[in-house]
Amino acid sequence: MIIILFILSLITIYVIHRLRKYPTERGLRLPTLLSIPPIFLQLPLLRLANRILRSTCKKRINMQIERKAGGNIPAAFYKAEGKRPLLIYIHGGGFFFTAPAMAYDEAERYSNELNFNVVFPDYTTSDEKPYPASFNDIRDTLAYFISNKEKYALTDEIYVAGDSAGGALAIELTKYAVENNIKIKKLLLIYPVIDDKMKTLSMKTFNDSPLWNARLNKRMWEIYLREGKGEYAVPDEVDNLSFFPETYIEVEEYDSLKDEGLEFAGKLQHAEIPVTLISRKRTYHGFDYFKTSESVRKAKEERLAFLRDN
Repeated sequence: MIIILFILSLITIYVIHRLRKYPTERGLRLPTLLSIPPIFLQLPLLRLANRILRSTCKKRINMQIERKAGGNIPAAFYKAEGKRPLLIYIHGGGFFFTAPAMAYDEAERYSNELNFNVVFPDYTTSDEKPYPASFNDIRDTLAYFISNKEKYALTDEIYVAGDSAGGALAIELTKYAVENNIKIKKLLLIYPVIDDKMKTLSMKTFNDSPLWNARLNKRMWEIYLREGKGEYAVPDEVDNLSFFPETYIEVEEYDSLKDEGLEFAGKLQHAEIPVTLISRKRTYHGFDYFKTSESVRKAKEERLAFLRDN
């Protein structure tokens, strides 16, 4: 009995400590107790996790996009009525996780709420192949829809969105588009990954923050860039932002990536690019997967409003 009481006391102390350190709103509190050790981010475990995730989402895939290098990119495509814009939505997951079912739900919601055509590519994750495989898949997705604009009844308006590592890929895709005279109408970035140098104050502060932290971020870059980096690898190394589109950037209070997002917003503003910057309080990386929070409802409304406002 004494041992049980001792264990319960330790658990209580830990819970109180975590909730005081990260005082999130009520609907977000359970994940606040969690901090994933980076030791779990091993390639065999990641591959196993992705096999499970893909098996649960295989019914969501309804098209195959041809890769320039051969093979196909699985994707979910949500078709709107009539001739409508295209939104390329790039999921997060540290470059090494494929998307869960709820991410597909979110892509479909964008299509329904905005009346956009939305493509959600299941790009090659870094557990399978490191950079540049994932970027190449996103680039080939863009090229495919440009070449098949009439087939899918697309207007000339192209929007790009991404969360976390998907935000990094969205920035790099926008850079590629600018360099190839492809006009991107708007860019939506949700707690984006920006810099492999990890030099900001928030990176030094949030080593154990909920769901994602600096230690996991370091491991993410190690896996993604294990064969080196190139021109479309690190958003912080994009030299010229002066031709970027209007951009939405959202950062979370308890996120190691927060300051990277703020700095990137500052660079865009310095280049005189219109920026909608949302710095959300009492939230953490990935908070928007928990539907009971008022912050989640507000975040989703604001993201839609940015894309909807022409």
